[in-house]
Amino acid sequence: MNEEWFRTYTGGFDPNLLNDFTIDSSGNSYLVGDVSLNPSESRSAFGTVKYNSGGKLQWANLFTGSQMGLRYAEAVVIDNTGNVYVTGTTYDTDSSENYCTIKFHSDGEIEWVRKFQAFPGSRDFATDLCMDNNGYI
Repeated sequence: MNEEWFRTYTGGFDPNLLNDFTIDSSGNSYLVGDVSLNPSESRSAFGTVKYNSGGKLQWANLFTGSQMGLRYAEAVVIDNTGNVYVTGTTYDTDSSENYCTIKFHSDGEIEWVRKFQAFPGSRDFATDLCMDNNGYI
């Protein structure tokens, strides 16, 4: 197997914090990881990056949400129409950990963000994501 292309994205990703990737049916690559937006706060955003099959950057999105706290992007899946779903964990203002799942349009714009907390103060961690044949996550 020969390397077709190699890219380094320098938009805040620590290479050790790249947590998942997938490739769609067109050969586009999607990478997710934890991003540090400033030196004093590590893992403060979900980072999602899309490259086309030739290795050209298509878009990058850094999700910080509306509250301060840590963010851990853990998994990514793509649906049949090219929408991107990323899940992980956010630490919100009440110091609780919550599932956080984001749906991006194929162009990288956020369509929705959903969080889940079993009960106040609970520690809820999302570590993986899958999609069935009907497009349900």
